[in-house]
Amino acid sequence: MVDADRAQKHAAPTGGSLRPGIMGVSALVFLVMAFQAPLTAVAGNMPLIVGLGNGAGAPLAFIVSGVVLTLFAVPFVAMSHRITNAGAFYSYISAGLGRPAGVAVGWLAVCAYNVIMLVPIAFAGYFGNQVFRDELSIDMPWTVISAAILIFAWLVGIRGIELNTVIMGFLLCLEVGILVLVVAGALLDPSTDKSLIVSDAFSGNIGIAFTFALLSFVGFEATAVFGEEARNPERTVGKATYAAVWVIAILYALVAWAVISVYPRAGVVGTALDSPGTFLSGAAVKVLGPWAEHVINWLLLASLVAVSMAVHNMASRYLFAFGRDRLLPRALGRTHRRYQTPHLAGTVQMLLMVGVIVACLVTGTDPYLKLGAVAGGFATMAIVVLMATTCAAAMLFLRRTGVSVWVRLVAPGIALVALLAALWLIWSNFTLLAGETVLADVLKWSIIPLVAGGFLHGLLTTRTPGAATSAEHT
Repeated sequence: MVDADRAQKHAAPTGGSLRPGIMGVSALVFLVMAFQAPLTAVAGNMPLIVGLGNGAGAPLAFIVSGVVLTLFAVPFVAMSHRITNAGAFYSYISAGLGRPAGVAVGWLAVCAYNVIMLVPIAFAGYFGNQVFRDELSIDMPWTVISAAILIFAWLVGIRGIELNTVIMGFLLCLEVGILVLVVAGALLDPSTDKSLIVSDAFSGNIGIAFTFALLSFVGFEATAVFGEEARNPERTVGKATYAAVWVIAILYALVAWAVISVYPRAGVVGTALDSPGTFLSGAAVKVLGPWAEHVINWLLLASLVAVSMAVHNMASRYLFAFGRDRLLPRALGRTHRRYQTPHLAGTVQMLLMVGVIVACLVTGTDPYLKLGAVAGGFATMAIVVLMATTCAAAMLFLRRTGVSVWVRLVAPGIALVALLAALWLIWSNFTLLAGETVLADVLKWSIIPLVAGGFLHGLLTTRTPGAATSAEHT
């Protein structure tokens, strides 16, 4: 029988230990928002929500996504109160559905967070090449820019999460600052259409709008990944999770409203489809002036640096958790003697990315249309699978913990249905996310054998003291 008693059989983490008590609520929120890269998400996803989705109703798509993720956060936070582990999804699902299921989705998580690292690295190289060429008249190869950012993220990652949060917090303030200025400019500009019609939310293709809006929130689950390094994680993770969801939901909704208000309501869909790359910057220029375009160009690159740092840290910690639980070589589960960071896991993660960059250089792969788009599509679908499975695991794990029916059944049940609907939408519209390529088709279907192989791995591996689902329960 699957119940909370299973939790008592899980040992506390052994092997390498991450440095505890170094992150508060604000640091976790900064980390999550850096992962989500607000400027990059708005510039990349909003034109698709407006053009292919529900047009002028885009602001409400972000609010609906916020509601769905708040429902998911209810069981997610409840699990984080009882399990503190860098493996997050892997640990929660192991506790609720058993070790084989946990290892299965754990492998999916390891792949997803390492693959998604390719997105900011590829996009940074692509957009960095444009920025250096347009702003400085320097033709810098995208591979050089990508490699430099990757090595920077690796070195700072070894130094410790405190330095990461300082740098990411600074870059985040800059990119959020320009978005707030766009909103303020639209409010003060008498020529903008400030109306918001609720019925617009149900116009056009609602499914596409919800899919890309949900994609903009990917990364908010990072709060649990860094739980071992948080102060009082039983409270900090929960506060940071809810804060991150609604800070980002409100910011996205306000920016979407501001940008849409700049363009004629009847032609906003056409503008988003015809000029997606300048949809945000064009609106910024209209309400702030020509200088805004240059600032946004540089801040977009800064945003990609920040998200590269955040994703590298998350991917490293999943490799670390698997190494500590002896599902990967044990060396990955070791931490730096001085900084208590997963330096070996981080080094492996960095070398994997370098290998992909070299392969792209040899084959001439386009970093934007081929590498970044395909990696983002696969990772998004995989993370939604992880979230949906976590809801199911939480419903089983929490049923004998004394929590309310709302926490153990109603909220996770509604979130599970919504996430399964989102998964179906992503699967059905995968070519919009990843493009029509052979690699996209391979990755789309690879989730099934990946999960099946992980389940078999979970069945075959021998439980050792301190291995399996090394979670701390309170």
